[in-house]
Amino acid sequence: MIYGDEDFRFDSVWIGEEMGTRLRCSHCPTGMSVERVIGFEDETRHRRDLRATLSRRLAELYSPSDFVIHHMSCGSHGAAVRLSHLPSGVAVERAIGFEPPNRSRREMVEELWRRIRESEDARGAHGGNRTHTPLTG
Repeated sequence: MIYGDEDFRFDSVWIGEEMGTRLRCSHCPTGMSVERVIGFEDETRHRRDLRATLSRRLAELYSPSDFVIHHMSCGSHGAAVRLSHLPSGVAVERAIGFEPPNRSRREMVEELWRRIRESEDARGAHGGNRTHTPLTG
């Protein structure tokens, strides 16, 4: 839920005849990314590896068990969804009426990550270095 496939983006950059290609995987809601020079190799395996690496790093910083989703009934008005990050106390709520809960997922997750980042920036969490990690290989 928090680390959905659609939240990851890949960019490849040609860095020259001698070096080949650099591939970067970014988690759009958090702005975190990892990259590596893949030279002239096929990107498929590297994409899987970079996404797995970034997912592990996200889970190290933000354990999936720290996120809670509450589905609340609003009687004849339908329902509401609340997405919370327990350690920071940050939460996002949406009245969804009778729509499927997943319809608002992306916007809610993006807003939650933005609020978590703002909360961390205000506290100085993660030593100010949580966004980009180059990889070798």
